[in-house]
Amino acid sequence: ATLWKYGGVDDDFNLTPLQMPQGQHFVRVQADGSILFFDNNTTCSGVAPQLARFYTPDPALGGQTLCDIRGFGTRFVKVSIDETAHAVQSFQEWRVANSPSAQSWSGQALQFTSYRGSVTQLPGGHFVAGFGSKAAAERDVVEWDPVAGAAVFALYFDLDGATPAQATVSSYRAAFFPSH
Repeated sequence: ATLWKYGGVDDDFNLTPLQMPQGQHFVRVQADGSILFFDNNTTCSGVAPQLARFYTPDPALGGQTLCDIRGFGTRFVKVSIDETAHAVQSFQEWRVANSPSAQSWSGQALQFTSYRGSVTQLPGGHFVAGFGSKAAAERDVVEWDPVAGAAVFALYFDLDGATPAQATVSSYRAAFFPSH
């Protein structure tokens, strides 16, 4: 039996526009009980069907749409929930800035992947993320420092003009293995 639903039209948690997932992947329960997932944010990024509930101006939002509030870009989400009360206790999100050489699909300054992806939080707080289907000049794997708001490591599988260029390569998951 389904105990509860986080997101969607039958959401059990009365989520705010920012808390609603749009194309989530690699959902994992963390040691502290929170839930971490990779959210493509596809509807507001323009690659999924334009669902009316995200694109219709809402008087309760000052005439803005849900996408106006959510913005563009794939994100990492960490949420703590009370499963009994069906309440969100805490919510955090992080979005990765494009690499300096990248041209995003929408011209935005945030890295985006239309589908697939993974995120893991390392013990020191950094994230390791694998971006699935993305523009060739964007990173396939990134270690992201959320405090500095910057990548400390990046891996490109098919960077245009670079050697070796591996055309049509994409990934789903990235994993971190300590060197010792």
